[in-house]
Amino acid sequence: MQQSFSAVLFEKRDDGIGVITLNRPEKLNSISGPVSRGLVEVMEHVQDDPEVRCLVIHGAGRAFSSGGDVSNFPVAGREGAVQRPPWRRPHPETSHVLAIRNSDKPVVAAIHGWCVGIGISLALACDIRIASEDARFGVYQTKRAITPDGSLSYLLPRAIGLQNALLMTYTGEAFSAQQAKEFGLVWKVVPTDALMEEALELAGRIVKGPPLAQGIAKRLHYRAMESDLQDIAELESFYVGRLFQTEDAAEGVRAFLEKREPAFKGR
Repeated sequence: MQQSFSAVLFEKRDDGIGVITLNRPEKLNSISGPVSRGLVEVMEHVQDDPEVRCLVIHGAGRAFSSGGDVSNFPVAGREGAVQRPPWRRPHPETSHVLAIRNSDKPVVAAIHGWCVGIGISLALACDIRIASEDARFGVYQTKRAITPDGSLSYLLPRAIGLQNALLMTYTGEAFSAQQAKEFGLVWKVVPTDALMEEALELAGRIVKGPPLAQGIAKRLHYRAMESDLQDIAELESFYVGRLFQTEDAAEGVRAFLEKREPAFKGR
């Protein structure tokens, strides 16, 4: 079943996978207000749907995302540009980053073609990234004489280290998929025509897991990047106690004792 959310399409498959498609191919899926709102709407739509256990995000056409919609840049004196008061509020097209990161659903990014600017922010909001051989990555804000936005200055150094993040930012150059893998920006590089097959195969492995435990593990891993050891140790103990009370935990133990694959229900 496919649904439309502004400039984003959503397909709910029968295997527990939801596919989100950025649907501005004529603009190389540049991030606009409608794209950001569409992503937020999809994430809200699936959050409480137990039949959707993993999401795959990809772009229609020739690119994952070419970054911010340059036609809306608030350049001084340019007619038709959306004017924003300086230093007053964050980039308006960033709410989708929080919506994806705060969701309990595992999210896989399938990246092909250009993935630049705040397109990288979108990719980094996802939990695991697979790139095709033709993917290209760049912090292109530098080429427009602005600083990284869309939460990129937060996400990028945490993903690839400060030195690599500054290298990409200072130069504004395009980096290959293989270079992105060496940096740790993507997990795997695959042939272009196999990208969605690989992403869906990974999502298929994820949906076999216990969704409640996966959602809590996602929260804990991201929280751990900002917390100390004592805080995380206490949170883990709390959540493990909660999970031991679920049907999935009982099923996990039974499956182990019976030497079979578990069938998790998310309860």
